[in-house]
Amino acid sequence: MKNTWQRKDYQRRRRVDASQELRGVRKAKASDERRPMKERREALKTLRERPRDSSRTRVNNRCVETGRGRSVRSKYRRSRFVVRERALQGRLPGVRKVSW
Repeated sequence: MKNTWQRKDYQRRRRVDASQELRGVRKAKASDERRPMKERREALKTLRERPRDSSRTRVNNRCVETGRGRSVRSKYRRSRFVVRERALQGRLPGVRKVSW
């Protein structure tokens, strides 16, 4: 069963994916200096009315197995502990144990 943090992260990622195109259009309108100021303010207002979790910066990298939020390897989406454990077991593709 997923813990609370994993569920929250999953929901945030879904909200970001759902609203990414709309946010991009509105941000472009708000930052376009050739547009009238009234139109730019309206775009900013609609951006502020969107849920906070629809912003990409609210998404955290979390381990998909343990839910740990720190020291997550982005290539594997696993925490360093899980990566080490899987690598030693030979269950990560392309990873070999080093010895010298």
